[in-house]
Amino acid sequence: MEVMEQNITKWRSVSEMKNKYDLFVRNLKKIDDCISVIRTDLAPLKENRLDSKKALIDQIFPLISVFGVYAYDVGEKKLAKSVNVKFSELEKMKAGELKKYGVRMLKTFRSLIDREKEKEKGKEGAKERPGHMITDYGLTGKHLDQLQKSLDQFIKADEAFVHSREEKKKSRKKLDRRIRENDQLLKKKLDKMMQLFRDTQKTFYNAYIRSRMVPEQEKAKPQKQDDEVSSKKPGKNSTGQKSEDLNTRTREAAV
Repeated sequence: MEVMEQNITKWRSVSEMKNKYDLFVRNLKKIDDCISVIRTDLAPLKENRLDSKKALIDQIFPLISVFGVYAYDVGEKKLAKSVNVKFSELEKMKAGELKKYGVRMLKTFRSLIDREKEKEKGKEGAKERPGHMITDYGLTGKHLDQLQKSLDQFIKADEAFVHSREEKKKSRKKLDRRIRENDQLLKKKLDKMMQLFRDTQKTFYNAYIRSRMVPEQEKAKPQKQDDEVSSKKPGKNSTGQKSEDLNTRTREAAV
């Protein structure tokens, strides 16, 4: 509050008043931090996640289509069932589901490549029937690398979006808490302690009271509503006058 800063020499010697005001100021700074986070535009992150999802699906679908042919030829029913997924079904998968499926297909592909290497070296444990090798179906280590890259990019994009979205949610809660705390500091503490200066520092006292009142022109304006932050009803200060709605003023700054 500007009036407090301008008259700091008049009240700073009151230690409890100083403590309460310092806490009020610290909360204001934290409120600014919360508003900064709340204002974060998620659209670019969401778009990046969508693009990386499309890129991942474009890598997965050709692979599982080929896996399906391979599985039929070698008689692997379990593999055939796991890759019997339509393109539209991949598109409808949620991020977590798609990530799990991508990891599963990556492991499947790597397993097939490893089995092929074992077969070439003549090691025991190769399960493919003679004459059926995954590379004969056009899939190579390059496809494996491309799938890994697309999967990593999608995971990274999804985590970035989810993290920012969660931070916005946390900041909304923190903002509400700090605003309520400051509102109580004003109504229950500072407003009451200001009565010390009612007679001894009338100019300062009156300036403080005016600063706590909602200007008539502001009251006449319709309140702006922010999708990110809701406003609350104003209360009254210790003088019985309608106090400035700290919540509304702070939240309007976020619009």
